[in-house]
Amino acid sequence: MSETSFSQVNTAISVQEASFLTPQQYDQLLQADDAASRSALLQGTVYAMDAEAIKDLNAIEQVLMKHLYSVYNWALEISPSKELVEIFTLRYTYHNLKVSRSAIPTTISKFFSRAGRQVSPWSIC
Repeated sequence: MSETSFSQVNTAISVQEASFLTPQQYDQLLQADDAASRSALLQGTVYAMDAEAIKDLNAIEQVLMKHLYSVYNWALEISPSKELVEIFTLRYTYHNLKVSRSAIPTTISKFFSRAGRQVSPWSIC
């Protein structure tokens, strides 16, 4: 792999980073008085949610995980080295391993993180 293999990827990452929330937006979200204000602040971002959904922690987690999953998929698609991206997904793979070792096999799939590799409890015994 040459030194220039990642030059286009670096530019694409910079463009992608521009869609992330800024520290100022985080501060505004923390200081917002109600769900409607938080919802208004998130409009126009990849995290946009209506005021009712923003009150539901499960809905917030679903939006965040959906975006995380899409960013990892995007990174895997554009990266000249899939293995490099997979290093960053190890945290979720470890999570999936812990879940698979501690849960009843028929009910564990809902606890897996889609960002990490999927594991079977029988494949790691």
